[in-house]
Amino acid sequence: MMRFNSKQLLTAIDIGNASIRAACVTNVNGDLVIKGVAEKPSIGVKRSGIVNLEAASEVIDEVVSELDRQTSSKTKNIHFGISGMSIHGINSHGVVAIKDGEVDQGDLNRVLDAARAVKTPADQRIFHVIPQEYSIDDQKEIRKPMGMSGVRLEASVHLVLGSQTILQNVQKAITRCGITPLSATFTGLASANSVLSAEDKDLGVAVIDIGAGVTTMVCYIGSGVQFTHVVPIGSDHVTADIAVALRVPMNEAERLKRTHGVMLGENASDESLMINGSRINRTVGSKWLNEIIEARYQDIFSSIKAQMIKYDLKDQLAAGIVLTGGGSMLPGCVEMGELICGVPAMIGEPHSDQWGDGLISPRYAALAGILHQSAFSVDATKNMCQHQSSYSGVFGRIKQLFEENF
Repeated sequence: MMRFNSKQLLTAIDIGNASIRAACVTNVNGDLVIKGVAEKPSIGVKRSGIVNLEAASEVIDEVVSELDRQTSSKTKNIHFGISGMSIHGINSHGVVAIKDGEVDQGDLNRVLDAARAVKTPADQRIFHVIPQEYSIDDQKEIRKPMGMSGVRLEASVHLVLGSQTILQNVQKAITRCGITPLSATFTGLASANSVLSAEDKDLGVAVIDIGAGVTTMVCYIGSGVQFTHVVPIGSDHVTADIAVALRVPMNEAERLKRTHGVMLGENASDESLMINGSRINRTVGSKWLNEIIEARYQDIFSSIKAQMIKYDLKDQLAAGIVLTGGGSMLPGCVEMGELICGVPAMIGEPHSDQWGDGLISPRYAALAGILHQSAFSVDATKNMCQHQSSYSGVFGRIKQLFEENF
């Protein structure tokens, strides 16, 4: 059930290495309808963490201001994504006695609290507690235990943990813009939820989100999240390799990658590509360019394959791997993933029946997922986004409407 009404706007932001993008939606008869999308090149972010608070805040402010112009509103608070090398997942287990012989919400809360009671380093926090399955006495593989009878309730869960420091710095960057940060969603999980079907999750699937700074891996087996991993390589590393090898600026390396980059193009002719911005006319062979690109993508997929082997995941991924994120859009990426990982691969993008045309691209997978998570999660919407109309000036009435509906 959606957790906000048609009089509200819900806003989310994805703070990435290459760009910072945000969108806001409203609830129209139970469907999320996009009201605005804004995006700017990222500054002050590295490997999905804030490295320059002032610069990152300025871009966030520009993005949200553009969104406000599109929607004729003023963003007061926002849901956001979190990623980076500190993110990791562990599986845990909790057991409690069923209080009155029938599972109620209190029992569910207590068993999930028991499952999340694991020892973590002082600088780590739990971002998500994701139920995998429940058991009541000797009955296992229960998806929805509410209302069922029994004595003992058990929960198997997947915990997503990460750096408290990274979270706090993202919150500070948002707060500096005069905006209240609300719920944080791991972008790898957000991407997975925006591109996968329930059938994919049941069959077993790994979602590989190739971002600019890092690549995330989230595995669903039997409908539940079983594994989370972050690879410290993204598409910006490909750009950097091109810049170093060809001795060109990063912006020219990025242009060459996007315009001419392709993987596994052995049969393609070796064209001479003009390098822009050089004092003298220079060219580079397309095959050399693509060898540089292939080498780094091989690193990414080899890291993914290593995790699949280490944790015995490959044979459990009947639906293969789904590639998403901006880095997945390079021609040949699917074929490279299949070749190295040894499982079927496909490109995943947010479902068109939910988002229309506004966010239908792999590069928007995380943003779409953050919006969806924030709209349907109880925890995410305890402090729902409120927007003050820039024309009406009746914030008190909007606040009253919010209180009446929650």
